[in-house]
Amino acid sequence: MRELTPRQQEILHFIRAFSGEQGVPPTVREIGARFRITPRAAFDHLRALERKGELTRRRAAGRTSRALTLADGGLGSWDWIREELQTRALTYGYLAVSTTIMFLGLGYIIGSNEDLLQRISSTDPLTGLANRRLLDKRLREELARVDRYNHPLALMLLDLDGLKTVNDRRGHEAGDNAIRAVARTLQKTCRSTDLAARFGGDEFAILAPNITELEARTLAERIRKSLGMEASWVAVNLPPLTLSIGIADTRSIRELHPDRLYSAADRALYRAKSGGKDRVVLASAQEGANAVPTIPA
Repeated sequence: MRELTPRQQEILHFIRAFSGEQGVPPTVREIGARFRITPRAAFDHLRALERKGELTRRRAAGRTSRALTLADGGLGSWDWIREELQTRALTYGYLAVSTTIMFLGLGYIIGSNEDLLQRISSTDPLTGLANRRLLDKRLREELARVDRYNHPLALMLLDLDGLKTVNDRRGHEAGDNAIRAVARTLQKTCRSTDLAARFGGDEFAILAPNITELEARTLAERIRKSLGMEASWVAVNLPPLTLSIGIADTRSIRELHPDRLYSAADRALYRAKSGGKDRVVLASAQEGANAVPTIPA
């Protein structure tokens, strides 16, 4: 016998004698009972004998050799599991705790990254306001509430007057500061239920639920007047930064469709710009009726 321990020699002799008498090899439980060792220890001895070429997996008496088969050897039985847990409780306890901690940590990391990705995908990076994607989503949700509960809803489109002059004379960094000044004004002035968003460039929007057209105009005027103080340091020795604002509400449009509300507010904004800028204009009933489903760029 090659490099076998005394115990392995005893087990090998027992397997051969048992197989000769019974016609099949013994199970790991039978080996364990014979030598007063655990089924796990018996199985480890069998694997060692197999690696040394003393045992092979083969058919015996029409069935798979039980000595090296977990299913027949009872290695996964309740008795073996109970004995294994009793003899290696600390090891299995450590594995259970470490695995739980690992999966909890992994879940936290994945959840945090999902939250971060969600914020990035719905936030304008320059101002921290909502972006167009989030605005469109919220507008669809609010219109569904209007349709169900008949609550008023107003949409304001805002355009920053004079941004091109700031960019041309002070550079784009000053232009970015002007855009941030508008964002700060909206954050300070809007209600907690309002959603302020940046379209891009010098265009902004406010979605104001549960507010009438006249209440929306009051809020818009407050925003327009507040910008002068917030952006005074940006436009030193330049024409003051102002806002042109167009407002449309759901009662001025013919159909509860996002594009029609956008279109009516955009027409009102155009009248504010063409009428001299730095003013608030409400969409007329005629503009709401003629609004076409075309979202401004």
